[in-house]
Amino acid sequence: MKWGFKVIVFLVSINVTSAIDVNASCNQIKQLWDTGSCCGSADMMLTYPNTGHPGAVTIASEPVQPLKSDLNITILSQADFVYGTVRLTTAGVYKLSENIVFDPNIASDNWPVCTGSGAQVKYCSNNRPIGGYNLGFFAAIAMEADNVHLDLNGKTLSMSPSFALQQRFFALIELADAPFIPDAGPGADANSNPDVSNGSIAFCTRCSITNGHLGLSSHHGIHGNHASDILIKDVTMKDYEIAGISLNSVSRVKMENIDVQGHNIDIPSRATYSASRYLNKFWTEIKTFAIGAIHGGMDSIAPGLSDKAKAFLPAATCSSMGVMDCTGPSVAYAEMESRNIALRVQMDAFYATVITGSADAEGAQTAFGNFVVNDAGVSKRLVDGNAYGITLHGKGPLVGRFAQTINVDETDMSTDIILKNVKISGVLANVNEVLQLRGTDGKAMLDVAGSTIRLSEIYDFATGIMTPDRLHKMRFALAYHATNDPLLAAAAAFRALGTLRIGAAFSGTSTDTLPNAWAASPDTPFQFPINNSQDVMCNFDSMHHKQKGVVALFLQQSKRVSIINLEINNVANFGKKGSSACGAYSATPHDATADDHLGYTGTQAYGILINTARDYDLKSTTINHVSSAHGDSRALFINNDVERVGIQDFFASGLVVGDGGEDSPNNVKRSNYIELGDRVKDIKLVGHLQTLQ
Repeated sequence: MKWGFKVIVFLVSINVTSAIDVNASCNQIKQLWDTGSCCGSADMMLTYPNTGHPGAVTIASEPVQPLKSDLNITILSQADFVYGTVRLTTAGVYKLSENIVFDPNIASDNWPVCTGSGAQVKYCSNNRPIGGYNLGFFAAIAMEADNVHLDLNGKTLSMSPSFALQQRFFALIELADAPFIPDAGPGADANSNPDVSNGSIAFCTRCSITNGHLGLSSHHGIHGNHASDILIKDVTMKDYEIAGISLNSVSRVKMENIDVQGHNIDIPSRATYSASRYLNKFWTEIKTFAIGAIHGGMDSIAPGLSDKAKAFLPAATCSSMGVMDCTGPSVAYAEMESRNIALRVQMDAFYATVITGSADAEGAQTAFGNFVVNDAGVSKRLVDGNAYGITLHGKGPLVGRFAQTINVDETDMSTDIILKNVKISGVLANVNEVLQLRGTDGKAMLDVAGSTIRLSEIYDFATGIMTPDRLHKMRFALAYHATNDPLLAAAAAFRALGTLRIGAAFSGTSTDTLPNAWAASPDTPFQFPINNSQDVMCNFDSMHHKQKGVVALFLQQSKRVSIINLEINNVANFGKKGSSACGAYSATPHDATADDHLGYTGTQAYGILINTARDYDLKSTTINHVSSAHGDSRALFINNDVERVGIQDFFASGLVVGDGGEDSPNNVKRSNYIELGDRVKDIKLVGHLQTLQ
């Protein structure tokens, strides 16, 4: 073991104008702190600022919590969860009577039922899912009203392993009636959700979640947008994949006695399985849309739509509905149905392998199986994208680049947040870069649910040969026929094709669109020239989320935050270096604005990251072990337009970096216990600073 700094007792005020390396300026730090020897090894640097005078930190306000004694108590048991999300729409106390394993609508492949006599009106309207339910059951419990209180009663709420495989976007508890704000996320559909079309979602206010455990989740433990006056207390959580708690643009939230115990370390699938499942679902919805076009009287808003549907659907399908003048199936229908069946056979084979232990078949493991990493001799299958313990963010999903400047409108921030007695452990991920294609419109080519073309898995950059798998063949077929089949073109106008955007022209050397090139050779590899510098997008994950790495506590676009007694243990990023396919870059290619970070950002690991923030108060913080296999590791990083942060008693140990190297776009490796970046000022440190390597 080697001390980077001895125990230091100090009281200083500092105004950050530029960061300096302590190893290069040891004398200046000695004069500032008067601590004697202060320099550590080259791999254990502390970056620190010049002196100044901070402004006063404004303390966070407590959430408003009403008395519960006059509220009705409703008991929730396993039987309440059999057919879908439990929607809490009226004030009251809701109390679990037993452990809940969420595995809804097994008979309908875990999807909401929106057609026929058994249509579920809680989740559907006009034969289609409402809001986020077109992504499936996105939560076990949705807290949608004022004065709603969930008492876990010492019980555990979790997904079943089979449902965790099937439903890849999910939160055990959602603090609204939809997972996204209007016009955000792949679930946004203005034509299927009356709330979204009116520009409003029902958010939880004056609510609480207390006294229990959150178990297996394919995405989040708790998730919410715009909720206010929220208390989360005496709750543990483990085996989530993306984040234990993720909140956007919330106000007056207190998390007390929270133990975030770690990510799921045995995830069987990577993102290709989820993409295939949603593509399969959208094809089913397109067929339902066509049936509705015949029976739903839609010709009044889309003249001729019923005739297009009759030419699209098979005659047998129509005759079963008493419609005898259908002339289909169309070429598009026949092709899509065949591709869908082939993909579904492969998906079913993978499901059988994972859930029942059947032998691998249909190339399913290659198509959908997750990557394996070695962690000190233990094989783990970790999430293949960005991972967090707890996140607090401003307006909208946390999917873009690190914010560069703070929001002017406070309603677009997260404000008045208190974390007290919080422990975050086992924040582990194998962050995987997915090379993507972009068109002349500058946008990534996405499928129906926002998933990207996985270029590195189907394209040989050396030969220019494209070899699509079953998933990509179906994607290309849908994109091709969407521009050639009248019914599919009409479905796109009704947003029944989701976020499909694969047919755009290219800006590079290709003279044709990708779907057209595929259609000329649908079942054999085909030549498709790509200009890397113009057509390829780097530094993103499978859902076109900007790479940010692994962060135990991520705080962005936030104001008035108090953190008291925080402990972070074992943050590790096993992700590989960024690809050189886009060349050497210092800012993410084709990003709207240059990054504040240099190069590829998927290998980063952070204990705490504070970004675009005001008025923070941290008291008694301990961070143990932050590691990156191929990039930077930082215990505390404060960066990008941050003002007024007080830090009292900070302890950190065990930073580890790998072979980051200098092969741009990958950063030179850095390992900093405290790093203060650009445009940070008014930082006050009081008490003990202890770092141990």
